[in-house]
Amino acid sequence: MTLTIDIPPNLEGRLRKEAEKRSVAAEELACKFLEERLPSPAETPLWKRPAEWKIAFKKWVESHDPNIPALYDDAMSRPGFRGK
Repeated sequence: MTLTIDIPPNLEGRLRKEAEKRSVAAEELACKFLEERLPSPAETPLWKRPAEWKIAFKKWVESHDPNIPALYDDAMSRPGFRGK
């Protein structure tokens, strides 16, 4: 992909100077900086990746033992929080 970005002259100068110190092209260094700075898909929160969230949630649900008895109805009422 080709992307054209207008940057201020002083920033371009800094980029070119740093690229020269590292013996790489300015474009290559800019790409490296973007790669380091932008979050990878793995770093993106799961809730921002709905398809993966759905799979992870289903896996989590299936990881629970379906034979565990459900709570009794009063367990979720305010008096039920204190126990019987």
